[in-house]
Amino acid sequence: IPAGLHISVPHAGLDMINELAGKLVGVTFILILEHVAIAKSFGRINDYKITESQEFIAIGLTNTVGSFFHAYPATGSFSRTAIKSKSGVRTPLAGIFSGILVIIAIYSTSMFYYIPDAALAAVIIHAVLDLVARPTYIKQLWKIQFWDFMVFLVGVLVTFFVTVEIGIYASTALALVVLLIRIARPRFDALGRLPLKTKNGETTKYAY
Repeated sequence: IPAGLHISVPHAGLDMINELAGKLVGVTFILILEHVAIAKSFGRINDYKITESQEFIAIGLTNTVGSFFHAYPATGSFSRTAIKSKSGVRTPLAGIFSGILVIIAIYSTSMFYYIPDAALAAVIIHAVLDLVARPTYIKQLWKIQFWDFMVFLVGVLVTFFVTVEIGIYASTALALVVLLIRIARPRFDALGRLPLKTKNGETTKYAY
């Protein structure tokens, strides 16, 4: 990786558009799903609520600015977010310090060359252990909502045996089918007035 920032105005010709057109939808879909999944996971762990539209704006602005620095498509990271959560980060101010460290790393790539991959892997694995679904959570999902469990199972199996991209598509498609079935056959309680009659057959009042 070349050191330093390489700033230039992005140029997208017809050849590049034709080459990447088929992948843009998949990449965008994965970026959004991964980012929202990370935000919701840590919102549940740390007891705070997220706003999806605000996250979408953040992704859009980040990637728009990043295109002027030859950056790859950016989104949230499970490993880095887990490390920050374990470190006690609670405000966006931590992003400033992360950015400073990234800038230092960009100009010091040769110094990080000799860090063993095993050391980096150990830090990441330790940080993301809390994100792995526990057997108790899977059992609870099975008892509460069978179809949500099936979406979870399809996503895990297809991702494991095929690819991450196909796993996301398969689980999302199944979730949409389940949603359409629930919309087509909703659970409801009928409300109305029932006449209450006396022994003589006269209606005196109505029950709701």
